[in-house]
Amino acid sequence: MMDICFYCDESITDEKMHHISFFHNEEDRNEILCRECYNEWLQGIKE
Repeated sequence: MMDICFYCDESITDEKMHHISFFHNEEDRNEILCRECYNEWLQGIKE
């Protein structure tokens, strides 16, 4: 199954998919990111 990365809109396969949760506009959101965007997201929350 192919899904779309929330950040870069690229198609991703199940083995390269990372699920994230975040709070936005008083709402809990669950999205998926590709491996590259997930690594960037992790770096952003570390800073």
